[in-house]
Amino acid sequence: MADVEKLDSRLGGYLFEGLGATRMRHRENQRRVTRFTDTVRLHVAHREGEDFKLEVWVALSIGKAIAQAKMKSIDDLETLLGGYLFEAMKASNWRKEEERTKLPGCTGAVNVSLPNADDDSDCKVEVMLSFEAGQFMWAELFPS
Repeated sequence: MADVEKLDSRLGGYLFEGLGATRMRHRENQRRVTRFTDTVRLHVAHREGEDFKLEVWVALSIGKAIAQAKMKSIDDLETLLGGYLFEAMKASNWRKEEERTKLPGCTGAVNVSLPNADDDSDCKVEVMLSFEAGQFMWAELFPS
């Protein structure tokens, strides 16, 4: 589970606020699980040099804003993801391949899974990270 105290500096304020407003996080707080959270998960690269995938559960309104921004312009994501996460995404193999193939400003390196209902359910945001950024986040945010 991720260390909550260290998340704000890596996720940025907007995402951190979004995970704090999730139903998942509210349930953790009710169970008095406050230091660690399962609202942030890191999928480790299979081989050295491959991308890591960061999964963040956020409130529906935050997820919708990110989904809209990613379709407009990649630059619109910087404010929503925070500087560190945005740079880690831009350095991912996924994003570099998009740049090589000259895809428009939107990106598939950020994916938002919105719920079918509009009932304030949590939604999942996945961000591809460079291998180096993923290793750093693993060591910093996920204590063994």
